[in-house]
Amino acid sequence: MNDDRQNEATAILRDSIADAETFARVILRLPLHEWQGRILEDASPSGKRRRMAVRAPNGAGKDDRIIAPLALVAQTLQAWASCYHDLG
Repeated sequence: MNDDRQNEATAILRDSIADAETFARVILRLPLHEWQGRILEDASPSGKRRRMAVRAPNGAGKDDRIIAPLALVAQTLQAWASCYHDLG
């Protein structure tokens, strides 16, 4: 990968891990309903633990469209921080 494409990919990843909705749409390429996007936006990593409740019927996409992307964002953030901590 050339430097320009690598820098662009790094910028996209950096921007998307700050916003779980963007991460789900851009990195994971998940189609989201508007309500799912709002929940991901509200739950975006802020450095603080939060409790949330989502009320939706079975099969509405809570597990695969909300929980899974949030878990992946958290893991990506942790790996990202670890890499930059090791470099710095």
